[in-house]
Parts: sequence; structure tokens; C-alpha cells
Amino acid sequence: MSSQKLILNVLQFSHPVTKKSFHFIAEKKEGYFPIKKEEIPEHLLNKYPAERRAKLHKLYTNFQEDTDPILNTEIDFETSPSIAKHYYNYLIYNYFKDKVDLIKSNFIHDNEIWITHTKI
Repeated sequence: MSSQKLILNVLQFSHPVTKKSFHFIAEKKEGYFPIKKEEIPEHLLNKYPAERRAKLHKLYTNFQEDTDPILNTEIDFETSPSIAKHYYNYLIYNYFKDKVDLIKSNFIHDNEIWITHTKI
């Protein structure tokens, strides 16, 4: 019976930037990540009329700025840590997606990165 040796790693770092602008949309769209209503800062929710805001369950972003600055919203990572977590997971995923054997999201929406160890 062969044994396996698994190595777990957690990256800890300070935010290189504390604020970043993204655009958000209310409709699901290919390439956009869902952000739950309870994670969305109040100033972003307030851009929507009260009746529409009451029906909103999620907003969607691709973590980019739009060419139309009216659609962009500045997110403060210090006061919106859940959006910061989604953003950094997005960056990590895009960095590793072509470099590793497997990358997937786990049950708490963190990236799992699998690399085959070729040394026997």
C-alpha cells in the first residue's frame, strides 16, 4: 500500500491596496462572479431604487472597471473584507489556472490548487 504525503499551505499577506474600483451589474452574466447582498456595501446598494433593492439577492462583478465611470464603485477592502476575499481568490485563480494540474473552489469558496509531485 502506498502512502501519500499532502502539504497544505495558507497564504497570509497585507493588502497591497486598500481600495479598488469595480463595476457591478444586477443580472447574471458569463464571466461575472456573484456577490451576496449581505456582502455588498450600503453605498453600492443605495445606487438602486428602494423597490429594486428589496428584490436584489446578488450583484455580479468581473472585478474590472468599466469604461463608463458612472458604473464603477470604489470598494474599501478594510470595510468590505468579504469582497476583498472574493477579489484575491479571483486573482489567485487566474494566476494559477494555466500553471497547475487542477484548481477548483472548495466548500468555503477558497481556491484548492493541486500539483502532481513527480519525484518518486
